[in-house]
Amino acid sequence: MSSFQVIFYNTNDKEETQNDNKAFATVIKAGGYRQSSLTSLENSRLYKGSENPVGISRVYSKDFICEFDMAHYPFDTQECSAVFVMKGNLGRLDRQCVQRVLCACNYFPAYFRQLH
Repeated sequence: MSSFQVIFYNTNDKEETQNDNKAFATVIKAGGYRQSSLTSLENSRLYKGSENPVGISRVYSKDFICEFDMAHYPFDTQECSAVFVMKGNLGRLDRQCVQRVLCACNYFPAYFRQLH
């Protein structure tokens, strides 16, 4: 399984993702399964690992640093981006895989807007 880290770039200490006890893994059931045999003691569905990837998730709460120009306040709209940087060599990870990781933030917008 591939593992890499993301840096929350515009935070105070350029904090990084962590693989700790707050992280959890889920199997993304993308392929078919095979039912366990009748001689098995457990009624199980068996999935091929090559067809059903494992995803690792963790919730973060971060304060991002943004600069605002207050010259036209309250008559303007400004944007503040949350900047994510991949750490190290990604090796064989393709662009689509990296985009899934960075965009898998279901409750986290790609950018924030500061409305005045």
